[in-house]
Amino acid sequence: MPDAVNHTVSAASDEPNAKRQKMEAKKFLKDLPADEFICVMNECLEGSRVIISVDGVEHSLPKKIVCSTSSFFDRAFNGNFKEGNEQKMELKDVKKKPFYLAVQWMFTGQIVLPTACDGSAEIITELIGFLELADRLDIMGPFDSIIGTMRSKMHSNRNALLPQHIRDVAKLPRNHPARALIAIACVGPYASAVKNPDTFGFKAELEEVEGFASDLFKAFGSTLRLFKSYTSVTIVDPLTSVTVEIDSDHF
Repeated sequence: MPDAVNHTVSAASDEPNAKRQKMEAKKFLKDLPADEFICVMNECLEGSRVIISVDGVEHSLPKKIVCSTSSFFDRAFNGNFKEGNEQKMELKDVKKKPFYLAVQWMFTGQIVLPTACDGSAEIITELIGFLELADRLDIMGPFDSIIGTMRSKMHSNRNALLPQHIRDVAKLPRNHPARALIAIACVGPYASAVKNPDTFGFKAELEEVEGFASDLFKAFGSTLRLFKSYTSVTIVDPLTSVTVEIDSDHF
């Protein structure tokens, strides 16, 4: 069955993070007390606006919102740059879909995927695209809920993880949780293919994508468990918790 549409993913986290602590004084509109919300909304509606052009289309957005939730826009529109003087900028090499998700996130702290996005693999593709743009624009997080949704989709459907997903997350910083998640999702399939490496579905990515091998082996190594007999090794798939037993001769 196809996944239900209209997926909503919101910002929420209990984990400490340096970037999160740096931004903690700033809040999404949804997190403001009612009296502060009214003031900010009035400022957004009556205050200055900026023009952001994406894929040939200009979008007029409240400067208050985009600059308070994106360090990239804050530096651009409040700095001594062309964009700061003109209050206008073009985002090159950015597609409409991830930008719309980014704008929705900056306003609400959550995203609702388009109704046409009805498959696990497609949902993961859209979420990775959003995370790439969020990283580029230095948009306020945390994005734990996005990672959680991706994990849920891969857990329920192992075929939802595509080779292109591995190549796309490799563009993110090395410590990005999306990279760790993709590596974790590959531990089980990699363990099952140890006896015959050519059967590993992401063999090409393992050889070609910079950083993927180290991400995978780090995740793989943390799951190894040697039996006392030392005749076998077990891998507890960190995505599904299923145990995979491997002949220790392969280590």
